[in-house]
Amino acid sequence: MKKQNSLTSQSTIEYAVVIIIVVAALMAMFGFLKRHIQGGYRESADSIGAGRQYQK
Repeated sequence: MKKQNSLTSQSTIEYAVVIIIVVAALMAMFGFLKRHIQGGYRESADSIGAGRQYQK
């Protein structure tokens, strides 16, 4: 019975590590995606304003 508990504990730890890695990868991807979207907004705003932020 002790061996079964050991295998169950090992499987649980492995699943936890995989979940942590997946969450970390998703967080990194969302950071890049956020920058990409912000760049798109800036590019479209620059095209509307001809690159000028304020009228002089």
